[in-house]
Amino acid sequence: MKIIRRLGATERAIWLRDRIYPMHFSLTAQIIGEIAPESLQFALARLQERHPLLRVRIALDSAKHPCFVEDYAPIPVRIVDRQASNQWEREVEAELAMPFRSNAAPLMRVVWVRSATISELIITCDHAIADGLSAVNLIQDLLQSLTNPDAALEQLSVPPAQEKLLPDWDRRRESFYQKLRRRSLLWLVGALYSIKQLISQPNSSPFSHRHRLHSGALSAEILTALKRQCREEKTTVHGAICAAFLLAIANQKGENQPQALKCLSPINLRPYFTGNVANDCGLYILTGLTIHAISAEMNLWELARSLKSQLMAQMTVDSLREKAVKCDRLMSVNPSPQMVQQAFVKHQGYDLMVTNLGQLNLSQQFANLRLQAIYGPGVLGGIESETVVGVASLGEQLFFTLLYPESTLSFPETEMLSQRAIQLLVRAIGFERGKSGFNRILPASTVGKMSKGSYTSQL
Repeated sequence: MKIIRRLGATERAIWLRDRIYPMHFSLTAQIIGEIAPESLQFALARLQERHPLLRVRIALDSAKHPCFVEDYAPIPVRIVDRQASNQWEREVEAELAMPFRSNAAPLMRVVWVRSATISELIITCDHAIADGLSAVNLIQDLLQSLTNPDAALEQLSVPPAQEKLLPDWDRRRESFYQKLRRRSLLWLVGALYSIKQLISQPNSSPFSHRHRLHSGALSAEILTALKRQCREEKTTVHGAICAAFLLAIANQKGENQPQALKCLSPINLRPYFTGNVANDCGLYILTGLTIHAISAEMNLWELARSLKSQLMAQMTVDSLREKAVKCDRLMSVNPSPQMVQQAFVKHQGYDLMVTNLGQLNLSQQFANLRLQAIYGPGVLGGIESETVVGVASLGEQLFFTLLYPESTLSFPETEMLSQRAIQLLVRAIGFERGKSGFNRILPASTVGKMSKGSYTSQL
């Protein structure tokens, strides 16, 4: 087998957790215009030629280290006829419920929800090879190949692991005795955990809970007002969105006492790197966790400023490097998947995750095709009763998705949660009641049967 490279520490942690809880994500592009099946097949083939990690599987080398191994197989596509405007939401739910087999290439697949005039392309990737911004790169490359198949498309080199790109990365700062002591302690913790697992009753898999998805959008008018108010309040759009959903969650719980809620925010590492991987497909994120005591009378802007302050403290080069070092040290003792998942839940467990791609610097017009919207990322972290909000700003609009476990929230409760969060945002920016600007897209109360389309590598 041809080994591309070994997995980095963060990639390896994702790969291990994937054995317990599927670690993949979906990003949805809504496209206006007609797409020809043969053009999509050709564009996907060019996409694989450009990005090395789209033609790999994960296997162990002779030293039992997981590696990316070159293994070309066409990207599978499942075709579904578009019968409703929100049909793509049900397809994303189906994608998130379907794990990848990491030892089988490729680690990407596509769902095409098609009609003659409008389609949704759902890109789903194993998280070990990509993150949300990588999927945005894939969508851009795909649209360029669909509309200009004769244009030259640069073939990129194998993207390095993110740890190698951090400034002054050096895990050898420990002395021999420090490393021996750390590895001994980690070995002891792992042994004790294994014994506990053997004598305790097995827990049901968190992935047995089905998750549902809803989506929505803020108009240019509201988004402009939100950005302006955030500047005045000395916070960010991300902080405001997190605050709105945290307050909505606290309100829905209905407790009289202040509630301690945790919010997880993925952090894009590309601006910190010593090398340029802006166009690559790879995993280039870490996470920041913020903790908030939320009371009934708390002001949204106060909460947004607190979140921004806590998050910024975790976004320094030193802080991010320390996060990467801790992950690298954990991986150095060959932990079990259960140990890695337990460490994540203990140190990164959250009530809300907001994965925000920010303002995307993308053209929306590609010859006869128009990129109308991007929804997601839709991703799950294996946390009990997790609520996940995916955010992307494209052009002058903001698009979002809300994922929630069906076992925890009913459809009306989720609708109320989403509407409450947006009402809090709209009220906080002083937007006049009755103005048009918030576009909520909800599934019909009666959802049709899922499409029985199957994956195929031939379109």
